[in-house]
Amino acid sequence: MIHLTRLLNCGLDSTLLKLQSFFGRNQQVIHGTVEYVCPSTTKLGWLINYFKENPDRIGPYITFENVSAEFEEFDPKATAERILEESNQAWLEFLRNERIFCMSEIYDEILMWSHYADHHRGAVIEFKCLPGLDRAFNVASKVNYTRMKPKFGTFDQWFDNSTGKKPIDNWDLSNQYSFTKSYHWQYEKEWRFALKKTSPDEALYEYRDILPQELSAIYLGCRILEDDKQRILQLRKRLLPQMRVHQAFMDKEEYKLHFERIL
Repeated sequence: MIHLTRLLNCGLDSTLLKLQSFFGRNQQVIHGTVEYVCPSTTKLGWLINYFKENPDRIGPYITFENVSAEFEEFDPKATAERILEESNQAWLEFLRNERIFCMSEIYDEILMWSHYADHHRGAVIEFKCLPGLDRAFNVASKVNYTRMKPKFGTFDQWFDNSTGKKPIDNWDLSNQYSFTKSYHWQYEKEWRFALKKTSPDEALYEYRDILPQELSAIYLGCRILEDDKQRILQLRKRLLPQMRVHQAFMDKEEYKLHFERIL
């Protein structure tokens, strides 16, 4: 779940939520001085001063003439809970409509064979980019490996969103998460592309067409079962005869894999 106050990363949490609620009920375009007196050392005072110094940060310009009464009537806990629930539901709905395809630059990493290919009993498929065609593989991006988790939007982005000046771009923010992983996984050398859901099906995955010429090779695991291997070779012969086939072998002395082309 996304917790808005936690993701602001600016220590303004409930105050920003108060202002957000206040802005939502005041659409008049008014310039002028701020009459609500509040020390600049407080969260509210800091924001008010920010408004005075940066009026262009506000979408629907407002007056603070009645801000005192607004805050006296304000129930911060109830409003925060409501906004957080709405934000969580909107984010979950967005995630349900996003699809991510993950690939790697390499095919010989032992850990990846263990994690993703049934402990060397599976296979790895090699894809080929086709320049000049509108294909998803052509727009794949490298995953960014880092020690720090990405911030869910900057302060300015959330500020503009809260004041109605510019709504948060969920697709852009989602991509920051979709293409960022802990540095612990950097050995995977992963690439990804993100697509929006097109199928009316409620499943959290969907199938997309791949052109035969986008499939260039298949690498069979060193522990693949013979029956599985023969089934793959028969399918390749019937449907994708252009695909190269490589068989993996474990090195006898080192912890690494070797691959021998068999077709």
